[in-house]
Amino acid sequence: MNSKNSKLLGIIPILTVLCFALFLAAGDSPATANPVNQVVTVNVPQAISIAVQTPVDFGTVSAGTTGTLNYWVANTGNVKIDLSARANQTSFQSLLATDVIAISGNYFIKNNNTGAFNQVQSGTNVLIYSNMNKASQGSGAPNNWTSAGQQLTIPAYTEDGAYSIGMIYSAVKH
Repeated sequence: MNSKNSKLLGIIPILTVLCFALFLAAGDSPATANPVNQVVTVNVPQAISIAVQTPVDFGTVSAGTTGTLNYWVANTGNVKIDLSARANQTSFQSLLATDVIAISGNYFIKNNNTGAFNQVQSGTNVLIYSNMNKASQGSGAPNNWTSAGQQLTIPAYTEDGAYSIGMIYSAVKH
């Protein structure tokens, strides 16, 4: 037998023992399954919520002139909204004066999208902000529209006194 063959025959028993040892070690490992994907879902309900600065006050506006005021409106919900407003009656009323200030032709509210002032209505909502962003995720900081505005013209010779009207704001999901 040549020396090359004898070396090879000496290695074969060692390789056999190693293979047997690997086989025994592999047999001790737990069986594993193939990976499986799982889909996890959650539904977050919509929360439509707004806040508005109240009260707002034009201050003193002389008869025959127009007053303008700025105030804020906030989207405190978790969806983008379309914001509308309307008056709760057809005129500003006074507890002491006998005159009224009709809203028709005298009372206007600013539209965020156009920047124009639109006539306030008493029975119909007037769109004042389309696609107002939602409150900030995490912090909940509201999206504030700080340049909301109203204009009111006081007719000439309107009796002195304090006049008021209610405004109703509503929001729907954009």
